[in-house]
Amino acid sequence: MLHRPSSATHDAFRSMRCIRGVDNRYRTCDTTDIRLRERVLKMKSFPKVRFGTLAPWSACILIACTQFAACSSDPDSSPAPSTASSSSSSGSTGGSGGFGGSNEMSSSSSSSGTGGTGGGIGGMGGSAPKSQYLVSIDHMANPSVLLKIDVATGAGKTVCALPNDVDAINFPSSTFSRSGVLFASNYQDARLDKIDPCTCQVTPVGPTGFGGIPGITVNYGPGLYGIEVTLDILLDINTMTGKGTKLGDLGVDFETGGATWSDTLNNGQGGLYAINGLTNSLYSLNAMTGAATLLAPISGVTFGSVGIEMHPANDVLYACTTDAILYKIDPMTGAATGIGTGMGHVSSCNNLAAPWMPVPCLDAL
Repeated sequence: MLHRPSSATHDAFRSMRCIRGVDNRYRTCDTTDIRLRERVLKMKSFPKVRFGTLAPWSACILIACTQFAACSSDPDSSPAPSTASSSSSSGSTGGSGGFGGSNEMSSSSSSSGTGGTGGGIGGMGGSAPKSQYLVSIDHMANPSVLLKIDVATGAGKTVCALPNDVDAINFPSSTFSRSGVLFASNYQDARLDKIDPCTCQVTPVGPTGFGGIPGITVNYGPGLYGIEVTLDILLDINTMTGKGTKLGDLGVDFETGGATWSDTLNNGQGGLYAINGLTNSLYSLNAMTGAATLLAPISGVTFGSVGIEMHPANDVLYACTTDAILYKIDPMTGAATGIGTGMGHVSSCNNLAAPWMPVPCLDAL
């Protein structure tokens, strides 16, 4: 049974737009008002619903207060044909910010499936690929290349080479969105870029307004977070424009660092892990305020550069640094264990990204 929300709740949701998700069935909440995020997450009770059963007054809602739901019985509520393609420059739809940016369509897979709503806050989109791997950009190679890293062996293989016009650019952080788009932080141009994981074609998104950001990661919805280590702040990044918006201060000097989202952190509510290269320590970050909390000093490796990624397929926290060896880190103790002897980088590693859904060209490699 559906219950009409309070007028305040209704007004908040009316400010949002319902955007068709990559599975063409579920939709995601999207708003330009970041303050609505706090307002929605504080709401404690919503009935569980099934797609297509919401009343006309419905806008985007949450299932069980933690997961994005199907929404809005509007004239366009029927499933639409897939618009996914093999190019990272495929059309994007929807607004930005709020629940973390835009609802960009998948650029690398047309077989995402319905996928369900996933775990934690906002596990939207298709399921993670069966084969478990990471990708990393090696900007010190000539030309710069995208590597696929086997998480079992730590060994990497070249996927493709980046175009000549971006060959010398340092991408200190990369991440897949939940809809399968590979984003990268462009240090030289202080810009958010999209990289086609099949061809390495680079498409500019827009300036961040905060210089090069060494730590971008998916958030609990369709957008991105970023940590900026000059000002030591947490950012919300608009995936349509690239613009960063300050959420709060880390409260700790990171100098070098990286961040990654985990759907299982905070008892399944989701949250951020971060590595501080200055203190060689693992932190959690408050996703609303940016405040950093020390979890454990890291042992087994000394960080210079920082790459970090929680893999959504196996919930293992991976990291890389100056020696370009893949490590897995125990979030409870901070103990780092090396995997293999090297990922194939020419020198150091400073970025890792794990797909949230199948990427056929990478899965087949």
